[in-house]
Amino acid sequence: MSTGRGRLKHEEGRDSTLFMLATSALAFGSWGCAPDGGDADDGVVETEHLRITNTTGNPICAGTPLLLESEVVRIAKVLELPLWSADDRLNVHFGEDSVAEVCTGSSFEHLNGCVRGEGSDIIVAATEVANIAPHELVHAVRLRNLSLGHPMFEEGLAEVLSGSDGFPFRVDYPHGEPYTGVEEMLALPGRDFAHYVWGASFVSWLWETHGQSTLMSFMNDPRLSDDETLPLLFEEHFGQSLDEADEAWSIDDRPNPTWGAPCIPELTYSLADGPVELSGDFDCREPTVYGASSSMALWSMCLDIPETTRVRISFDANHGRFQVLSREPCDVGPAGGEAYRSKSLDAGEVLEEDIAGCRFQLFLFSQEPGFPPTPYTIHIEEITD
Repeated sequence: MSTGRGRLKHEEGRDSTLFMLATSALAFGSWGCAPDGGDADDGVVETEHLRITNTTGNPICAGTPLLLESEVVRIAKVLELPLWSADDRLNVHFGEDSVAEVCTGSSFEHLNGCVRGEGSDIIVAATEVANIAPHELVHAVRLRNLSLGHPMFEEGLAEVLSGSDGFPFRVDYPHGEPYTGVEEMLALPGRDFAHYVWGASFVSWLWETHGQSTLMSFMNDPRLSDDETLPLLFEEHFGQSLDEADEAWSIDDRPNPTWGAPCIPELTYSLADGPVELSGDFDCREPTVYGASSSMALWSMCLDIPETTRVRISFDANHGRFQVLSREPCDVGPAGGEAYRSKSLDAGEVLEEDIAGCRFQLFLFSQEPGFPPTPYTIHIEEITD
């Protein structure tokens, strides 16, 4: 289940393997069961393992099935669980209406997605393609194979595993500061925000300290769904009690991890090489563009700023928004708040601001109804005078 918990909203991309698949599809036509590179679809799109539909009235962009099929394969591999056959595709519905219809009975006021049903009747509903859907796909793959365990582990794992290259998920460890501990999370009724934030932190720590194989052996143990035997099961797999693990996690001084690299090498640019200009057709029919709900987007890009400076950024298009966002810890010494501040431009705007000597993620997306194509040009240059 995905809540309105402040994940990236329009900042979109994926791993370099997926990017190469998309560019290959652009060059050679169709990939798998996905639509050809020149098509967007406003009805139903099928991949080998997914049946994708949309209730928003916007088309399903050609890159969407590429992204989601790649994700479900990646997720199943990491989970060490099998996928289903092409005759038994998972239904994935996009749109606020789909979420409202499918995700009933939740204690949360607002949901971005959920998984409902059993066996081959499982349905994924999500408001967004790149950040919300992968979280729900983790639940779906697990639910197709076994009974789920406590939300602390299930939501924590789904958060961590939803991060990948281009769509990183950053985890904060307690580092001796106040936090919601394991015993408290286990006692919380239903699902709680702590299961997402601190559950992800605890699962991440278990992954880093005990390894993927041990964590997945625990998560895939059929006894996991029995809360009464959970403490003994945990100790059997990890060699320490839940209390011992909680204490070790709370004071561990290892750095906060990021699951998934923020940048795709093929889409990383540097101002050290001179002005950066990005241009092309922002077209939902191209496999390098994805979206199936409220927005369409290009794969995320990155920009290296070698030193703090002042830049002029222009964004020329008929519609859309361009964002320059800091997603990695960065401290280059004395610099005004403007330098570290995120930059955002609507189509047709020009911005002149200081920018810190850091690495930034670049996002181009549009919420224009119907996702009409538009040419675009983004120009970023240092102001030296």
